[in-house]
Amino acid sequence: MEEINYLLITLAAVIAIASPGPATLAISGMSMSQGRGHGLALAAGVLTGSFFWSFSAAFGLGALMYANAWLLEAFRYFGACYLIYLAYKSVCSALSVKQTEVADNSTLGFKAVYLRGIANTPIKPQSSVVFWFSIFAGTAKRS
Repeated sequence: MEEINYLLITLAAVIAIASPGPATLAISGMSMSQGRGHGLALAAGVLTGSFFWSFSAAFGLGALMYANAWLLEAFRYFGACYLIYLAYKSVCSALSVKQTEVADNSTLGFKAVYLRGIANTPIKPQSSVVFWFSIFAGTAKRS
């Protein structure tokens, strides 16, 4: 079995998790509309989801992707299609003249907000499955 450079992976994980993205906007919006407690609950959910993907990739899923390059490519193409879909939705939304409605989050409890943070994690580019699999497959030392 080949060695994995865990220091490099940890550094990449810290940079990826700390970099701003859609979750930062969601946490800021939740904090402004519902208060600090709901913002912290959402942030805890996002952090939990990010660590879930990084640890699962580190302890087996990265090796699966390394052994099956076609599976990594399938995930990359799926991710690319998903990003194209999001871009299409954004363009359609920008071109529409409908009045936008703001979601009312006043009835959400801390548990629901935490679970929303976990559900938000796979759609973040920094914590996506492909990102973590790419890191673990690419940092294995070749013998």
